[in-house]
Amino acid sequence: MSNPCTEKTNPYKQLTLFEDTEHANEVNELYKATYNYLYGKPVNSQEYATEVHRKVCDKLNDLYNRKNTDYGNSFHKTYIEEGLAMCRIRLSDKLERFKQLSKGNTQLINDESIQDTLLDLANYAIMTYMEIECFGKIQGEKTDGE
Repeated sequence: MSNPCTEKTNPYKQLTLFEDTEHANEVNELYKATYNYLYGKPVNSQEYATEVHRKVCDKLNDLYNRKNTDYGNSFHKTYIEEGLAMCRIRLSDKLERFKQLSKGNTQLINDESIQDTLLDLANYAIMTYMEIECFGKIQGEKTDGE
């Protein structure tokens, strides 16, 4: 999975701000200085943060589209049947997965990184918001506007 912090904005695509290497601090400082010199904006600037946020949101949207196609819109179908209880369960499962990964616990199945888990968690939160906004009345739940 590509890193949104390195796409198009990083002149040294093999480097990332989150790389765990022996010399990560030196690499990151060099990257920050180079980025600031080439693009005229510090890596920790609001402009840079907004750009990275947009790329993460683009990645979320792409992931949502692919998974929703693969799963046949199962989140919506299950929401219609079960309401917010289903959303709580899916969000809770992903949060528990994040907790386990962030504690450094050994994984028997190593198929999902912390980043993958966080993207899934964010998409579940967005999908829950969408269901409440678009279909909340079906379940007798109130939306923000009510």
